[in-house]
Amino acid sequence: MPALNEDELVILSLAAEGESLMALGRWEKPVERLLALGYLRAADKFNYFITPTGKARWKAEEADEVQAIIDWNNALVEKRQEEQDDASPDATSIQ
Repeated sequence: MPALNEDELVILSLAAEGESLMALGRWEKPVERLLALGYLRAADKFNYFITPTGKARWKAEEADEVQAIIDWNNALVEKRQEEQDDASPDATSIQ
């Protein structure tokens, strides 16, 4: 699976929501690449829609993003727990 840049991911996310896109200015090259990858299809010169392959790719990207957020959150919780453990007195040293 080829890596997608930020603009390509934005286009896929919009297309996955059912929006049609026009390949103008900044969006022209990313739309052309997504067409070449089979993630978009052209209705005409100005309207592009997501393909089933594009939808599958977007779902995979979205799942990766969600997992990254979960991993980050878990690491934060673990770090806070370590800090609390370090800050609390050892129960065996209390006499």
